[in-house]
Amino acid sequence: MDEEHRTVVDEDDEAERAPEPLSPGEGAIAGLPGATYVSRALSPAFAYRLARNAGKVGVKPARYGITGKGGPKVLPYGSRLAYPDWLEELVDRLQALGAMQKRPTQVSVNHYVPHPEPYRLVPHIDSNTGQQVVIVSLLSYCCLDFYRNSGRKDLSVLDPEDTREPAVSLLLEPGSALILTGEAYREFGHGIAPRLTDEVSTELGNYHLLTSLDKSATTTTTRSARISLALWSPE
Repeated sequence: MDEEHRTVVDEDDEAERAPEPLSPGEGAIAGLPGATYVSRALSPAFAYRLARNAGKVGVKPARYGITGKGGPKVLPYGSRLAYPDWLEELVDRLQALGAMQKRPTQVSVNHYVPHPEPYRLVPHIDSNTGQQVVIVSLLSYCCLDFYRNSGRKDLSVLDPEDTREPAVSLLLEPGSALILTGEAYREFGHGIAPRLTDEVSTELGNYHLLTSLDKSATTTTTRSARISLALWSPE
């Protein structure tokens, strides 16, 4: 992890910030049925330790398929590959939060670096039907755009250069978790547009759920190196 991302944290925060179970309807997002956003899913101390461990894994460039040019470096953990202790701890915390009911069948660790070009993720819809995904964000703010699926059944929903406006955009905060189930998972594609900054405005689908920003004084966030973890599990 770069020095600029190292933050002094209180280790007592681990016990202090055990996750509280989500209440019904908590974190819901208008226009994106089946989506739940949790701004402070992870304590700062645990998020720091998680980023430190996830930053050490042997990711590989994945400049093909849905990742495309400028896409993340990826390490997938399949259901037959034992998860490391730090990942098991994340699963336990997400289950305690109520973000997932069953253990994940697949986990992907994704490293995004904003140079030599802005990072991106080609808009796509995940292929595993009857599943859900939890996306955990670390280190950097990043906007995730959602596009209603036009009916295609393969992974690609939109051409990478398609410039049409997304149906919903969410600003993902460091330490947050985004849960996609039902229609949000099956009927919407999601992707990351290649840019260095993201606007903070009431146009964001989760603007009312953001807690880490002074929204009265912040109009943009700047992207830096980012790690995300995607955990797929049965609904």
